[in-house]
Amino acid sequence: MKKPINRTIIPFLILAAIGIGLVVYVNKTPPPAAVQKTSLYSDASVLRVNDDTLIIFEQVYSRCGDVVISSFEKQSELVGKSLEEIAHILTAGNGYQVSLQDHTLIIRQTVDDWCQVHKDRCRLKEYQGRVAIYKGPDAQNDTLLKVTGIALSSLPPNVQAAIAAGEYEFENEAEINDALENFDEYQ
Repeated sequence: MKKPINRTIIPFLILAAIGIGLVVYVNKTPPPAAVQKTSLYSDASVLRVNDDTLIIFEQVYSRCGDVVISSFEKQSELVGKSLEEIAHILTAGNGYQVSLQDHTLIIRQTVDDWCQVHKDRCRLKEYQGRVAIYKGPDAQNDTLLKVTGIALSSLPPNVQAAIAAGEYEFENEAEINDALENFDEYQ
């Protein structure tokens, strides 16, 4: 006659069998394939702009060569769009280049003009015998802003020569007005 199995051992035997089965299964199952990270450049169309995406807007001014970096005012219009979709909106034909670098969207625009800093420059020149203020990026690309009441001939010869040589150039209209206060005594 067979000896009966103790009923308290049965649950331990079942757990042991399950444990052995798991060990065998894990050792025979090949490891999952390594997760391959997608490069921003190789599959950038999958990545989409969201509210937290950093966008750098670079404007390159072709006439002076200056680069002005700022935030992109129309970021909300790009949310949810891929790099490819953005490139269809901001086209190369309109002077734009778009790229993704380290999860940052870079929008580069080439502008066929002078930057605002160069546009704001002012200089003193002679206009019909009077000292005049000209505004623009340089002496060849400026426009007459206003003519003062100061006769050029009333200024000392060295100041007349300096004005003729283009040496009275300033960053903006406020600076040139400050300089003109020194000429008040010659009116």
